[in-house]
Amino acid sequence: MACHDGIAALNSVEPFIQQWQFDVYFAKEDARATPKSGLLELVGVRLDALIPKLEGREYLEDRFTAADILMGSVMRMLFDTEFITSRPVLLEYRKRCEARPAFEKALADHMASFDDSLGPKEMPKSS
Repeated sequence: MACHDGIAALNSVEPFIQQWQFDVYFAKEDARATPKSGLLELVGVRLDALIPKLEGREYLEDRFTAADILMGSVMRMLFDTEFITSRPVLLEYRKRCEARPAFEKALADHMASFDDSLGPKEMPKSS
C-alpha cells in the first residue's frame, strides 16, 4: 500500500502544488504568471483528499515508509502558506516528517554544501 501513497504524492498532489509554486514564486515577474484559473481550488481539493488518510495516524501507513518521505517533501513545498496552516492535520504531519533525525541530518548535510555568498560548494565525496 505504501507504494500507492508514494505514487499519490508524486502524481496526484505534487504536480498541482508545483504549478502553484511556479506561478507564485518563480514567475512572479511575468504578469501572465498568475495562478491558473481553478488551480488554487484544485490544490485545496487534493490536500483535502489527503486529510482523511492522515486523521488519527502519524504516517500514511502503520509506520513511517518511503511514501512519507515523498509526501512529506511535497508538504514542504507549501512552506507556511494558508494551504497548510489552515489544515492542521497536514501541518502536524509535515512537522512529524521534518522532526525525524534522518531528515534533520539530511537537510543539514544538504545546506552545508551552500555558502550564501558563493553558491554551492563542492559536494561531499561518497565514502
